[in-house]
Amino acid sequence: MNITSRSIALALVLGLSACAQQVTTTGSSEPVVDSIPPVTVAPSVADGTYFGFVSVGEDGEKVVVDFDQAEMLSGQEAHDAAVAAGVITADEDLPNDVFIVNPDESTERVNLASDAVITMLSAEDPAATLDIDAETLGALFAGGYEGPSVYGVVPGQPMPMMVDIAGDVITAARAVYLP
Repeated sequence: MNITSRSIALALVLGLSACAQQVTTTGSSEPVVDSIPPVTVAPSVADGTYFGFVSVGEDGEKVVVDFDQAEMLSGQEAHDAAVAAGVITADEDLPNDVFIVNPDESTERVNLASDAVITMLSAEDPAATLDIDAETLGALFAGGYEGPSVYGVVPGQPMPMMVDIAGDVITAARAVYLP
C-alpha cells in the first residue's frame, strides 16, 4: 500500500487520528500507553450549532458524547486552508471542495438530552435520513448496531456531525456527508 505524505496530512486534518494511542516499551514487561487528547469534563462549549467529531460512550447509565469541535470549509476558504496546511499547492484544485480544520483535537464530554434528535444518513440512499435514539448511536459507535445500513460510520472512529448544544447538553446531532 502506497501512503503519501499528502494522504497522511489529510487524515490528520480530518481528525481520524483523534483516538490513536501510542504504545511504547520501557524495558520492563509492561507497555506504556501514551494518553489520548485530554477530555474536559465540564462542557465549555457555548449554546449553538457546531461541526465536529463525535465519539460515544456511557457515564453510568447515560449515553455521553466526547465532542471534538472542528471547522468544515468549502470554496476559496477551503482551498486556502489546504494550501496553508501543505495538503495541496496553490495551483492545484482541492478534491471535493471540502477541507476540515481541526488544530485542537481535544474533546469535551457532553451529555445527550434524553429527547435528543439524532439523524444519520442511510447507506442505501444518502439523500434519506434515519432518526435514531441515543442507545442506537452508542451501538453504532461500538459496532453492535443491527438495523438499516448507515452511511459513514466506522465503529470506534469519531463521526462527523453537526450538533446543537443548549444548556450544556446536546439536543440534536446530524450526521454530515463527507465526499
